[in-house]
Amino acid sequence: MAAERLAIPKSTLSNWTSAARTHGKEMLGGRSVSDLEAEITRLRKELKQVREERDVIKKATAYFAKETLQNTI
Repeated sequence: MAAERLAIPKSTLSNWTSAARTHGKEMLGGRSVSDLEAEITRLRKELKQVREERDVIKKATAYFAKETLQNTI
């Protein structure tokens, strides 16, 4: 059963499905599923870029720290 796979009480899942049927898009902030999927795609791309930038900064920091240590010895 879905509730077991999600490790949530059956009543919680039942409440969620009832609310989704009753309120529909209101639960999504009035946005369509395709809009939300597009936002997720955009955010994943942004996250990838930020991680790459972070990795470059880490490598540069390590490089300059190594250079500094070598110059002090």
